[in-house]
Amino acid sequence: MRGGLASSPVQAAREPERRRSALSAAGLLLPALAALCSGALAQPLPIDTILGSAVAAVLLSLPRWFLALWIPWGLIRGWRDRAFWPLLVVLGGVLAVGLPGVGPEEDEGLLIVAANVQAYSDVLEPLEEALAELDADLIVTIEMREPGVPGKVEGMVRSGDNYSADLPRISHGTAVFCRRGRLCQTLVTGEVGAPGCTMPMSITRLEGRMCVVGIHAPPPAPKCALGLIPYVAEITGHLADGRVQGSWGPCQDQDPALVIGDLNFVPGSRVHRSLLDADLVDALRWQGLWANSWPAGGGWPNLPFFRLDQFLVGEPLTVSTPRLFKLPDADHRAVRARVEVQGAREPPAAEL
Repeated sequence: MRGGLASSPVQAAREPERRRSALSAAGLLLPALAALCSGALAQPLPIDTILGSAVAAVLLSLPRWFLALWIPWGLIRGWRDRAFWPLLVVLGGVLAVGLPGVGPEEDEGLLIVAANVQAYSDVLEPLEEALAELDADLIVTIEMREPGVPGKVEGMVRSGDNYSADLPRISHGTAVFCRRGRLCQTLVTGEVGAPGCTMPMSITRLEGRMCVVGIHAPPPAPKCALGLIPYVAEITGHLADGRVQGSWGPCQDQDPALVIGDLNFVPGSRVHRSLLDADLVDALRWQGLWANSWPAGGGWPNLPFFRLDQFLVGEPLTVSTPRLFKLPDADHRAVRARVEVQGAREPPAAEL
């Protein structure tokens, strides 16, 4: 009895420490469990339904946000315990968040840009000026259209567009701009997808040595989710080993492929994996949350949560310094990168 009475004050004194240890363990384990569960729960959801696609997109986007909680946990634990090991947890959180695209940009290769610029914006002239300042070799513009005033970018020629087509909505507008002197052959397709859930895509053969596919997949929410899967299937049906199979629009058999633009869905999904299964490489894979592209203003909060915009490349193409950036009144962040063919020198742009 005395032993029990004597030990109770000691146990009571240790109780706060036990609670702190339990909370600390929870802070370490719960983000990892939440990340695993959210990714696993997303996989069986039907992305050809509005609710299933919306929930799946959120669940697939959450894991990195959960693991980011390791950063404050490790900093607090390291400061409290005056220990080094919690900084390893901080490092894990930093790697989960991703590495931002920083540092000097390369100037080798062709500068290629994909920009979803928000169809309903009235800020057309500043947008055109911002695109011209990029000094890009090729720009795929998505939704860039003003009724009666086709878009123009100084120093570039419009290689192809669907401005004169009878589009279901103005947001279906697509154009490809090429730097003067670059050899560009472009086809902007008709509507692709399922009835009532369609979007066009652009197919450009650039400098006779690569096929640039500009995508704007049908958004599965809020109106119709049936178009996303057949839209992506149309792309993957023409690709294997990261190259075009047969002729596709202006592109030729075995042209190395780039698939860039707005997938309207996120990495980790079946549609994203199907593109990777065609031996395309995700050039933004190491950037994590820094590559999130929507919503980014343009009438929406500027709080990018979803990585909808993609830059996928096949061999023998190499990509350097991929970057996401903001354009005037756009609701997506645009993406740009330098691309070159391994073992091939970039031909200089001819003056017209």
